[in-house]
Amino acid sequence: MRRRIAYGTAILVCLLWSRPCVADETQHELWPEANPYFKLSSRARLYALFALAYAPESWTGDQVSSLGESEIGAHLDISIKPIFRRTLRKADWERERYLWARVGYTRLAARAGSLESHENRGVLELTGRFRLPGQVWAVNRARVDLRDNDGELSTRYRFRLQLERETPLFGAVAVPYINVEPFYDSRHDAVSRWRYETGIEILMNEHWRLEPHYLRQEDSRAEPRHTNAFGLILKYYR
Repeated sequence: MRRRIAYGTAILVCLLWSRPCVADETQHELWPEANPYFKLSSRARLYALFALAYAPESWTGDQVSSLGESEIGAHLDISIKPIFRRTLRKADWERERYLWARVGYTRLAARAGSLESHENRGVLELTGRFRLPGQVWAVNRARVDLRDNDGELSTRYRFRLQLERETPLFGAVAVPYINVEPFYDSRHDAVSRWRYETGIEILMNEHWRLEPHYLRQEDSRAEPRHTNAFGLILKYYR
């Protein structure tokens, strides 16, 4: 099973990377991110988001203007206590719960050359975990983004389906995963974006986790149409 997950992840990366597309419509970006989590109780925690998206001039389509986007957010996670699964009322938030909700707010600032934009975003999420054969988990997330982009109001609906499996890696615990996520945008009344992602979360110790990942994004109503993003997420739990 471990080999199947590894082979499947490698195949997806190769397929996404090799998909034919016009060169000047493809953007390569770096996405560093930091996520601190603070436990409030057995059923609630705070989650902060600090993220960047950056493409130097040599990576952009026109090779003239660098691109950058920053995102800062604060969220509250509330788990729904399992009634029939008593063994789940403990330990790791994400691994030991079948259902939890998130409400939050993020502030985004984007720059492309001399152009700048800002967005205030309300976030509503509901995430459920389902166990599959072979110790594989399906993690489904439904999310609503309530967006105010420089005075333009819109709503975006997202649904992410993820497969993951906990496995040992060089003495540490690791969780390789693969997911797909469509975005429905009320401005276009259509699914305007697809996102495909693969990565691995490495549990270094009780407090720290590291998550390198690769992401392919396809946009039908925005530029660039195709984005290859290479990200690294640092997570802290307390």
